[in-house]
Amino acid sequence: MSASLAEYLDAASQGDASQLRSLLVDSELLLLSTSGSDEGDDGDLGAIVAEIEDTEVLVVFTTEQAARDFVAENGELFQDDEEVDAIVVEGKALIDYLPDEYGILFDPVSDDSILIEPDLVREVKELNA
Repeated sequence: MSASLAEYLDAASQGDASQLRSLLVDSELLLLSTSGSDEGDDGDLGAIVAEIEDTEVLVVFTTEQAARDFVAENGELFQDDEEVDAIVVEGKALIDYLPDEYGILFDPVSDDSILIEPDLVREVKELNA
């Protein structure tokens, strides 16, 4: 079972890397990826990232509805010929493969969206090693 946004918010607001790691490891999360009709088999299908105050963040969703809301509210980010795909990823894999300099932005169009700063993400990654 995946953790709720409120649980992530609680752990992040306390700076509790151990609790955040536990929540992530036990969760399945959604990432969005785009692919256009002009991309071949080797096209870049990476997850959507954003830059917030000079910090790169991976955009992560806790529910399918949160991902749908993001796409609906940010249609201008996607070209007409792009397909937007949701990718289910285990939280442990997200921790393992997220670059050290990245933060995590949970459910960005939610009233309770959460930004996990890169320093806290690094602490979580160190616990995961």
